Amino acid sequence: MGYVTWAILGVVLTPQLTEAQARVSLEAFLGGAHNFGTTLLVTQEGQPEIRLSADYQTRPFELPLYYAVRIGFQEEEGAWEIQFIHHKLHLTNGSPEIQHFEITHGFNTLTFGRAWTSSPVTVRLEGW
Repeated sequence: MGYVTWAILGVVLTPQLTEAQARVSLEAFLGGAHNFGTTLLVTQEGQPEIRLSADYQTRPFELPLYYAVRIGFQEEEGAWEIQFIHHKLHLTNGSPEIQHFEITHGFNTLTFGRAWTSSPVTVRLEGW
């Protein structure tokens, strides 16, 4: 099964957890993200380097979708979490040499984190 199928399955099954199992949470998200500009450097054998100040869009609801899945393991002090994000980049300001550039299949991020809840706020610290 693909990640999206597991995420949907997790969202459907989460309300059926018993009180004893409530220490584990599974969340699935759709939505978007902001992409900060970067320097894009393209090198090709036998060709000059192309360097450009790149701007990107996410286009979250075009296939493949932008999504995230997070599983948390609750303790008294907080929760340990693992999060998988399928992110996408679409270059919006190409050049004559770069007419189309996107990263939409395989720009995936796995993060590990810690969460602390003090109602009504949850603070998360995540890293690779």
